[in-house]
Amino acid sequence: MDFLQEYRSKLRTADEAVQLVRDGDWVDYASGASFPVDLDAALARRKGDLRDVKVRGNLELVPVQIVEQDPEGEAFTYATWHCSGYGRHYVNAGRAFFSPMLFRYCGSYYEKGYATVDVAMISVTPMDRHGNFGFSLSNCYTQEVLDAADRIIVEVNEHL
Repeated sequence: MDFLQEYRSKLRTADEAVQLVRDGDWVDYASGASFPVDLDAALARRKGDLRDVKVRGNLELVPVQIVEQDPEGEAFTYATWHCSGYGRHYVNAGRAFFSPMLFRYCGSYYEKGYATVDVAMISVTPMDRHGNFGFSLSNCYTQEVLDAADRIIVEVNEHL
């Protein structure tokens, strides 16, 4: 099977893809522009099905739907490494946790096992002719997160 056939065999809707998330999982959202908007919305729709899912992100550029749709934190707990305006609002309202760290060390948290990742979610560029996706603007510590993850879900975004 060539890479294009393999890619097609793995295509899923966002709602299907987030079925990989289980109770108690740690989920990592990609940073900034690579935030997985559709996957976040699909995961938020699973609010009634899940418990104790911890989601980590940072530099949020859009509202985080798991926080917006679960303000009491019944299913999801959101933690941010670095606050954007959205993140700061969530932390100040008691709807998210802030974990301070020096950004340059973020990758080492994953490499050394300090940050557990069950599921990584990231928006990527469309596949090129060689079968590669790009991280676009969020290539800072993305590879370390993906290397540490048990399961990876990519959201292809033609605007990246």
